[in-house]
Amino acid sequence: DISDEFQEVMEVLRPYADKVRCVLNKADQIDASNLVRVYGALLWNVGKVLRTPEVARVFVSSFWNEEYRYQDHKTLFEEDKAAVLKELNSLPRTALLRKINSLAARVRRVKTHLTLVAHLKQRIPWRLKVFRADSSIREWLNQNLQTLFQEAQRIHNLSPGDMPNLEAFKQKLDSFEGLLQLPALDPKDIRRLERVTDTEVPNLLSGNVGGVSLSKESLKAPEPPSPGAWSTLFGFGERAAKRRKCDEN
Repeated sequence: DISDEFQEVMEVLRPYADKVRCVLNKADQIDASNLVRVYGALLWNVGKVLRTPEVARVFVSSFWNEEYRYQDHKTLFEEDKAAVLKELNSLPRTALLRKINSLAARVRRVKTHLTLVAHLKQRIPWRLKVFRADSSIREWLNQNLQTLFQEAQRIHNLSPGDMPNLEAFKQKLDSFEGLLQLPALDPKDIRRLERVTDTEVPNLLSGNVGGVSLSKESLKAPEPPSPGAWSTLFGFGERAAKRRKCDEN
């Protein structure tokens, strides 16, 4: 079972569950039947803590350069060793892709927010605009906010995933001063935002722009791990050498 302390660590990592990788080390120290039980228990506990829709990937091996004690799953151990190294080598490229995807998502949300705010301003009744009564306008918006959200989404073809939370938006609206000063929809602003998602982001992904880009080197598949890779990476080689020296003495 997972200890209370380790469960607290996993709880902190829950918002970043897509970045978490689980490694079952020293897997060669138990036989095949016990390994299956340990593997299943680990998956169950990790799934219970992280609560992700997909089962977490668990790399199973013994991450040192000594011979495996039990050879039943030697092929699996070697494959997972290589897979871990591949994940580590691809971290710079993966981090860059996350940043680009985050940028594109934020631009889409800005476009949605701008369109939504302009729609709210357009739908305010003219009689409320004439009297310029913020309190009356705010009351009318709060009463019709859900309908206005649905209208804006339908008319402007807005993605549901890019729409703001209704309750959070209502709270922000309650504290906003000068509702008649909400911006009108400017086609130039929309075109600039669409250019980012339709042109700039694809250029970043293809590496056709200067500065930050995905270079050809970063797109190459990582080389297979060398025999001493794990010793270099985790420092096991030095400890293994000391053990052999002690055995000889």
